Amino acid sequence: TKKGDLELDLVDLYSLANTSIEEISSVAVEKSISINIEPPDNKTDAICDKSKMKKVFQNLLSNAIQYSEPQKEITISFNSIEIPKSETNNTDLGKKALKVSIVDQGIGIKEKELEQVFARFAQSSRTKTGAGGRGLGLSVCYEIINAHSGKIWAESNPKGGAVFNFYLPVNNKKQQLIVQ
Repeated sequence: TKKGDLELDLVDLYSLANTSIEEISSVAVEKSISINIEPPDNKTDAICDKSKMKKVFQNLLSNAIQYSEPQKEITISFNSIEIPKSETNNTDLGKKALKVSIVDQGIGIKEKELEQVFARFAQSSRTKTGAGGRGLGLSVCYEIINAHSGKIWAESNPKGGAVFNFYLPVNNKKQQLIVQ
């Protein structure tokens, strides 16, 4: 099925995350960073564009690696959530969503910069060392998640580092159509 320029299919995001980790693992190994996925206790299927969602995982993981010190850990977790009523302006979307969190133990993001990190060419003020990229990766993630009627946001990790979360609505009607 097509939605705009999205090629929509039923995709297992857990296995997509695993594939993305395998492809980026050499960079993590160089810095002695371990990437772990918490075994999900829920279904991790979502209707999405597989190649675009892979790009989201790769951008978020390479960011987490880039801003983490050696010997640190990156953790990915999956949760079923209810989308808050304030965020569902579209009634044909289910209220359930699959939430993905990528937690790093890196340099973190200043509280006042959490909103701006998804703007094009935005870079953290903490990357004066030149560790920062061109500032496009997160804006690409933002555009992809938005195109899927999802939401992406950043939080500070209380244990140091950053947490990047996104969710995709789980719309049963659409899933049944595609699965048949």
